[in-house]
Amino acid sequence: MTQRKPSIEHLGMFGCDAHYHVPKGQRDALDSKAKAGIYCGMDTSRSCSVVCDLRTGKLVYTRDVKLHARHTFARAYTKG
Repeated sequence: MTQRKPSIEHLGMFGCDAHYHVPKGQRDALDSKAKAGIYCGMDTSRSCSVVCDLRTGKLVYTRDVKLHARHTFARAYTKG
């Protein structure tokens, strides 16, 4: 084992702002590469994040998620 502490930087809080990547095959030439959403948690059976798309209201299962730093679990944990 390593002597490093495990990082919790990738964990997000339920309901925090998130952007997820849209694959090339699902977008047109002028569409954006990322869409805004709300982080809903992790799906352990698929090993991916669950994001609710703000425009459609559908749940998106993806591994390519960027959580906004001010609402992550790591910041809330360290602030108390």
